[in-house]
Parts: sequence; structure tokens; C-alpha cells
Amino acid sequence: MKVPFPPLPLIAALILLLALAPLSAAHEDVEKRIADLTEALREDAGDASLYLQRAEMLRHHGRWDEAFADLERAAALEPDLPGLTLASARVADDAGHRGLALELVDRQLAEAPGDPTALRQRARLLQQLARSDEALAAWNVALQASPAPQPDDYLARMEVALMPPTGGDAAPDARRRRVALALYGLDEGIAQLGDVPGLHFKAIELEQELGRHGAALARLDRLAAASARQDLWLVRRGDLLETAGRPAEARTVREQALSAHDRLPASHRGTRASLALRAALIEHLKVSRDSPRATSRNTPRDIPPETPR
Repeated sequence: MKVPFPPLPLIAALILLLALAPLSAAHEDVEKRIADLTEALREDAGDASLYLQRAEMLRHHGRWDEAFADLERAAALEPDLPGLTLASARVADDAGHRGLALELVDRQLAEAPGDPTALRQRARLLQQLARSDEALAAWNVALQASPAPQPDDYLARMEVALMPPTGGDAAPDARRRRVALALYGLDEGIAQLGDVPGLHFKAIELEQELGRHGAALARLDRLAAASARQDLWLVRRGDLLETAGRPAEARTVREQALSAHDRLPASHRGTRASLALRAALIEHLKVSRDSPRATSRNTPRDIPPETPR
């Protein structure tokens, strides 16, 4: 019997919410920044860099016409102002003029072929334009040129690798080949950046799609080894075991997760996400209590049996 349980994305979201440290840096008040820059321009209307800064703030605020106007003023004052071309490309992109944005980025790259910011921006634009073959090649170049690639860069390349080729691909195993390529790219990111949970979570999804449940569990255990919150990883382990056709072991692991959760300090148990996770575990265990246990015949050879610890 298939036992209802929160879908994998929900469990992953709960784990990310609880396991990852919250970002401490607060976003600046965009309206205040715009007001401050406007005041500064009243005192020095000839400073092109102030127009460029205000254009960026206006872009974040979705005021694209005003942002373009500020960029035109900056260009009139200082045509060779550093950052002006890419700032114009960002405004064009956000305003939905992606063809124009790509032209501006290419103009920047004609002047500075190895500019890592422009290369990344070009890859994203090609991705948004659904030019998958060019986008994948562009991401490869951008990642090689970047002095400090970010997890989001590798995730973006993964998304492109999963896109059908520009001309289509009717081969029966086309999707599987794209998944394998995307997984290879994620592993490059993990080798470069370390065990970033977001990269591993995506890799786990792809391992499951390829039917490599043992590899998915190995990735999960690798993340769990560095975490103090074992209840979270036991929940995810139970999820993977059930997906792999091991409902009996999945139930046992979730019982362990509930026990580990209940041993947490009250301050950790009382958060909204933690309470939601506990409620989901209890509901699942309640519904699955009388369900038939899986037998060894249903155990994928890819996954070693769970051993007591």
C-alpha cells in the first residue's frame, strides 16, 4: 500500500530550512538608497557614477524606464564609465528585452573577452532565450573563466543540460543522457565548492531518476555526517528508501527520525518548520502502522540493507 507522505520537494525544503544557517546580511532598503542617491545628485549632478548606482537601484525596484534614463545620463557624462554596458544589459534583461541585452553583453565581451561577469550574464541570457546548445557551451566557458563560481551557476548549467537540444533529440535514451550530463556537471561543482547541500539535493534527484538509489543514499549520508541534526537526514533517508521500494525500512528510519527529533532541545523543537516536520512524521507512521512489510524480494540490489546502529 502506498502511504501518503509529504512529497520530496517539501521534505527537501524543510531540511534546507532547518539545516542551513540563515543568511545574516539584510537587504538594503531600495527606496532609501534611491532617495539618498537622488539627494547626492542634487549636490553633484555631474557625477556619472551616481546615475549608474541609482539606475541599479531603480532596476531592483522594477522602474526600468527611469533606470534607462539614468544610464543615458551616465553615458552622456562619461561614455567609458566602467560597468555601464553590463548595467544597461541587466536593465534590458529585466525589462524583457533579452535580444538587446545579449547585444550589449556581446559588445562588452568584444572589448573584454574574458570578463567573467559578462560571460555569466551571456550564458543566462542564452538560457532564457532557450538556445540550449549555445547556453550550455556558454556556461562551460563562464565557469572556467570565473575566479569564484557560485552554486547557482552550477545549478543553472544543470538546468540547461536537462533542456532538449535546440534541434530536438528523438533518441530513446535522450533524456537519460541529458540527466547523466547534468549530474556530471553537478559533481564538477561539488568538487570545486565542496559539499554544498543544494548541489547534492539536485544530484540526489537525478540519481533517483537514473535508478541509482544507492548512490543517492551515499550522497545523503555524506551530508548527514557533517550535520548535528540527524533527525532531518533520517527523514530524507526514509524518503529515499520508500522511493526505492523499501517501505519497511523506510518506516523504521522514520521512527528513528521521530525519536531523534524528540531528543532535541525545546528551542529547536518549537519552530514552525520543526513542528510541521514532526506532524508529518506522526501522520505517516500512524497510517503506515498496519501496512505490509517489504520483503527482501522487493529490495533493489543497488541498495544495501539497513543495518542497526
